[in-house]
Amino acid sequence: MMDLITNILKNTGCSYCQENDHNDKKEYTNNWSLYLKETDMYSSLLLFNDKLDKDISYYTRKNDSITLLDKDNNIILMLDYISNCDKTNYAVLTPSEKYIENYEKLEKKNNIKHKKLDAYLMEQNYNIKINSNN
Repeated sequence: MMDLITNILKNTGCSYCQENDHNDKKEYTNNWSLYLKETDMYSSLLLFNDKLDKDISYYTRKNDSITLLDKDNNIILMLDYISNCDKTNYAVLTPSEKYIENYEKLEKKNNIKHKKLDAYLMEQNYNIKINSNN
């Protein structure tokens, strides 16, 4: 029944449904890059997919958690979506406490700056798994 409703909404031009078409998960679960965003007030993490030219906020909601997986599907880091950035509306992410040591190792690698995002690349080519908390 839910598939029928979703299909009707997509066919009527529902922009949210078309933007967030989760039928082909490969499209949005692969090739994510993790960035460190530093402002005067705070530092946060940003997940961005260059191929899709979107950040993770297109596929998740506040209070969701995102698991970063390597190419062998080993968990590298878990992130919590806490807010949106005022200027860009991108998701503001923080590492889960359980994976803070992994985060600290990644944090030391940040040296390449992405000009569009104004953030430092920490690691790239992650797969993701979204855990909805709503």
